[in-house]
Amino acid sequence: MKKLPLNPSIIEAYPSSRNLLSALNHNALPWIYNKFIQIKTIETNENSDYQPVYFPEFNFFDECPYLHLNKLTNDFVVEHWGNFSNFVTKVIDNEYYVQAHLDRSQIKYANSSLFYPHVTLFYGYCPSKRIINIADFYHHIYTEIEVSFNEIDNAYRNFYNNFEWQYDFPVRVYKTKEPEQEQLEFNLDYFLDVLTDYYNSTNNFEKYKYIPPESKTLYGIEDNVFFGIKACESSLNHIVECHSNNFFIPYEIFSLLYDRSNLMCKRLEYLFNERILTRNNDLHLLYQDICNNMKILQSLGVKINALVSYGKEPRELYKRIIDNFHSSIEKEKKAIQMLFASVGM
Repeated sequence: MKKLPLNPSIIEAYPSSRNLLSALNHNALPWIYNKFIQIKTIETNENSDYQPVYFPEFNFFDECPYLHLNKLTNDFVVEHWGNFSNFVTKVIDNEYYVQAHLDRSQIKYANSSLFYPHVTLFYGYCPSKRIINIADFYHHIYTEIEVSFNEIDNAYRNFYNNFEWQYDFPVRVYKTKEPEQEQLEFNLDYFLDVLTDYYNSTNNFEKYKYIPPESKTLYGIEDNVFFGIKACESSLNHIVECHSNNFFIPYEIFSLLYDRSNLMCKRLEYLFNERILTRNNDLHLLYQDICNNMKILQSLGVKINALVSYGKEPRELYKRIIDNFHSSIEKEKKAIQMLFASVGM
């Protein structure tokens, strides 16, 4: 039996971010606090497809200085190892984590009969029990479970046999390393630069490293893509539409925005403790208030969705969410203005 450690993660909203940070320890905090600042969302007519994400979401693995990272194609994996379970066990033996996509309809724990592609972390296995340890979000909770070799092989094979854009989703294998000394330090100028783009709702992909050339046209030319504050306002507008139509509210709206505000609280505490910024209790309390409010909204969203599933129309709860959400957006604008003023911007 072999199991690689999973560390507590500051970021919890999305599996790729959680999978990456679970491999890192506290030494990576300066890098983490310099990332996960900007968000984007794409307005869509499909309610189930609406979700804000960290931006650029595909990029954090590629530029993380704490990882030895390799990206492999399905063809390479199958040619050299046959079954995916064989590949996973050999890679874990060499201290590498694996991130790959599975069809969760083949995983019994998911309790789904429909084709459901989703990214999954592989971090351990037991040959005598013929099980592999995986982690993913099940029922909105990041869950570590044991899955049989056969389930893993079927779920992996089904994904690549049935997903049209399979080659856009490589298998990632990675292990931790010590970065160069200059990569250990927090870059305040970079943080303020990206936060300015967040505040101004500006597409800032050119400021990130390792952006694949073919991806540059993917962000920034569509009229329905929003960044930063406007992405938050777009999320609020989407909730208003859910209210008008008595739809489920996409859980990801609350999970990411709570996640981001919680991270900002921890980021500020770090910057104050390291004397990178002068301590400002009013600023910190304001972000804590935003974070607490987002946590309340997250709970209200779960209640609304439960009531909607029973055919109810929870109009008062919708109104509370809409009012509190709008208040949180205005408070964050004020908080960012306070932060900029504290550094003379």
